[in-house]
Amino acid sequence: MRWQARLVAAGTLSGDMVTRLSEAFDLVVLREADQWSRWWAAAGEPVAPAAPDFSMGAVVGLVARVGQPAGGSWPVEVAAVRLRRGVGCVEGRIWAGLYYPLAGPAFVELAYIPGLVRVRMVKLGQEQFELR
Repeated sequence: MRWQARLVAAGTLSGDMVTRLSEAFDLVVLREADQWSRWWAAAGEPVAPAAPDFSMGAVVGLVARVGQPAGGSWPVEVAAVRLRRGVGCVEGRIWAGLYYPLAGPAFVELAYIPGLVRVRMVKLGQEQFELR
């Protein structure tokens, strides 16, 4: 399962859900139904989509503050998550193109990953982020 959203109230999210990777990118990990509801409220959605089964996995997401794509495409993608004994490596893709330097809601792609317990690494384009 995958979802896309624009994050309009990022300041309302707690550190248990969001990890800053760089000036332009964050990692999101949601493990509980309460986090799911708070996430969608921060995205400006009055009603959250049906929550996935958090007893069997977690939701990971990539947040991109890259401006507004000129072509209207979605700029960030959770391309793959590689798991080993519940520990994951998230591989993201940033789409090349022209971006207008506008400050606005961040772009987010979320994906439900069965079996995910924690994220150890994020690969995003040519960058790699190791999490402790």
